[in-house]
Amino acid sequence: MLRIDNDGVIRDARIKVELIPQISHGPLTLIDAIVVHQTDSSTAKGTLAGYRTGAKGTGAHLLIDKDGTLYQTVSFHQKCWHVGPILSRCYQKHSCVPKDEEYYHSLTKSTGGINGSYARAMDKREETKKYPDRYPSNSDSIGIEIVGRSLDNFGNHFESPTTQQQQSLHWLIEGLLDSLHLQRTDIYRHPQISRKGAGEAADATW
Repeated sequence: MLRIDNDGVIRDARIKVELIPQISHGPLTLIDAIVVHQTDSSTAKGTLAGYRTGAKGTGAHLLIDKDGTLYQTVSFHQKCWHVGPILSRCYQKHSCVPKDEEYYHSLTKSTGGINGSYARAMDKREETKKYPDRYPSNSDSIGIEIVGRSLDNFGNHFESPTTQQQQSLHWLIEGLLDSLHLQRTDIYRHPQISRKGAGEAADATW
């Protein structure tokens, strides 16, 4: 079990705490899930520098460098913008109630199912549901970023995590599941729940 203090910070010698307010976006009152990402960058140093500029405002709570070094960049009491508009879980699983099925069928027909309006409308509707009826979002999940570049322009292929990254991810996940009282079914790769290239975190294991 990891020791998480009253400020939402992990206190362990393996984790470097470098809180970055530029990627912190208001209270996170519930943690239902963990989302695993890759940075599309070469080093943690570059990722941290990007976080600090606040140019995009995006980032995750935790970061794993290629040598396995772990950073916590945002308190677990604060939201990060790490997910983006979520997909519809029921629409993907063909398990929607008739009202949702009709709505998404109409939305897909009117928008073509590929533009920003479609993504935002789907996200807005899904956010009215409670997890696990919907996928986790920024409002109820923490994010873990693994340093690694995309090998194409579409995010379909990423660098495989190093052995050190895999070891750190495994240790971190085990501790978080215990400390946050989550199940392995509450861990997601980013492309599972949002509109991201299928290769992101595809080779990460836990």
